[in-house]
Amino acid sequence: MGLKLRQDHERARLQGEASRVVLGFLQAWSAGDAGAAAQFVPVQQRADAERLLSSTRTQLHASTARYERLGAINSTSQPGVKYQATVEIAGLGPATWQGMIPLVRAGSSWDVAFSPTVVHPVLTTGARFSYQRDRPVRGRLLTSTGESLSVDPDLSGNLRGQVVTAKAAGASGSPAATPLPAGAVLGDDVGISGLQRALNNTLAGQAGGSMTVRSASGAVLATLLTTTMTNGLDVSTTIDLRTQRAGEAAVAGVPEAGALVAVDTETGRILAAVNHPASGLGRAITGKGPPGSTFKIITSAAALIAGVPPTTTLDCSTTASINGRSFKNAENESAGIIGWEQAFAQSCNTWFVRLQEQVPIKTLVSTAALFGFSTDPDPAVAQRNADAILPIASFGGSYPTPRDRAQAAGQAIGQDLVLASPLQMASVAAAIANGTWRQPVLVGDATVTHPLPLNVSAALRSFMAAVAGPGGTAAKAGLPPGTFGKTGTAETAVSDKDSKLTDSWFIGFRGHLAFAVEFDQAGFGADIAAPTAARFLRALPQ
Repeated sequence: MGLKLRQDHERARLQGEASRVVLGFLQAWSAGDAGAAAQFVPVQQRADAERLLSSTRTQLHASTARYERLGAINSTSQPGVKYQATVEIAGLGPATWQGMIPLVRAGSSWDVAFSPTVVHPVLTTGARFSYQRDRPVRGRLLTSTGESLSVDPDLSGNLRGQVVTAKAAGASGSPAATPLPAGAVLGDDVGISGLQRALNNTLAGQAGGSMTVRSASGAVLATLLTTTMTNGLDVSTTIDLRTQRAGEAAVAGVPEAGALVAVDTETGRILAAVNHPASGLGRAITGKGPPGSTFKIITSAAALIAGVPPTTTLDCSTTASINGRSFKNAENESAGIIGWEQAFAQSCNTWFVRLQEQVPIKTLVSTAALFGFSTDPDPAVAQRNADAILPIASFGGSYPTPRDRAQAAGQAIGQDLVLASPLQMASVAAAIANGTWRQPVLVGDATVTHPLPLNVSAALRSFMAAVAGPGGTAAKAGLPPGTFGKTGTAETAVSDKDSKLTDSWFIGFRGHLAFAVEFDQAGFGADIAAPTAARFLRALPQ
């Protein structure tokens, strides 16, 4: 082999070795493995290199770091390579700089000629990285008129949510690590539930601070990153404290657990979300159960959309059989052949299971969807799709596509697999009042809206007025004039032994206020929920 060829071969080998050493060092350094990175340093420097690489990563508060080669590696004169550092400074953001990794011959290979300036060009002996972070003031969650949600125990516990100081796993009072949102660090206040969690970034604001390199005397040698602190913003919710307290006063004294929701019919904004008791696990917006006869509003809407005339008469017999399945009226009532408005006002089950036979199942499904119900044929999927209609844990309504006419009949009267929250049924009442269904909101304005056909809202307003009128199921509830509504008595029994356990419902509207009231296992809607709605409406400020 000729001399030149041998020299070329040796240069290529040394270039390959230089690449191996540099890339190995950069990969270990990026991974935060100071011990592995130090293996590419001369033996006598390894302990100091490992110690400095480890301590500076701590000083940098680096959550991630990436060190990448810039350009070709020089293995001849001034052997080494430039690199680009990109380090995510916890709680502040990314810092970048360029540096140099010099190489020194080590027998037939290379070592990194390590010194503090490898870590940063101005990091001389005795210098250090200096981290400063200023925490912002957290914003407040407010009612629509500026009161803090914390002034009301129900709102504070079920909507506002909890804020904790983030701690590491194993820290005192913290059995597990606090989940950290983007930009947060241990010691920050973090929302872990309710609106505090959902709106954490807005409420928390943006920390400010700097990452610098300082000399042993404290002089700033270089500034790697500086950010300006921004305090968190206050967030106004749609809650009206006067409406909320009127609802709380209305449910007080009822022995059964329940909820009351009020919605503005013009905007879909939630004005009150009352849980009874106040520690009732947010049942106003997360509760799910059969809505009973309140769902006859949607069944009626589907029939009207299908072209069934509002003058229709059907038999309100004691029982009715649909595909071999028997349905009956409450307390075995029978009214004979009656019209739609009377059947609605008296809440005749057998009339409505007969009505649904005149409506294509696809129209029943599309109408439920028009009112915001999830309609997947798989009940589990329908329920999952109905979850989280608000930025916090919440439930809308699920109406699984009926597999046959018997199931369609059960769902026509709000039983079988139909589930809804008080929040969802308040939105149904609001839709009839306004003529458009709006997905309810707690912050901002409704963005999901479904206009209803004019004949639907007009006819149903007439039907709902009859419920509170003479002969209607809510005639004795004490509702103030101008109230439109629908009672519901939802069967929740799982055996004949508890067949009398029924949930009590009343939904309706008056003026621009729609509402839903529900109590678990409390009996007839006319006996418990409707009088509660009457107390609520009369307690509202005039």
